Amino acid sequence: MAWEAAPSHLADAYGIARRNYYYALADARPASRKFARRSDGGKGGWIVRAEAFITPKYHLTEAQHRARVAAWG
Repeated sequence: MAWEAAPSHLADAYGIARRNYYYALADARPASRKFARRSDGGKGGWIVRAEAFITPKYHLTEAQHRARVAAWG
């Protein structure tokens, strides 16, 4: 039913939730950070894949991503 009412919004909501879940995993487990952040600080595979199917306006910019992972050191 929700899919029929707003198909593009549901996919975007899922993608954003998935991206947030991956960030939360990396927050909690430092060994997982390599999957969310590349060695140069850019978006890692988890984040890239989570954003691959959501509307581009909901993607984090590189600056937003770097700010999000800045606490990881």
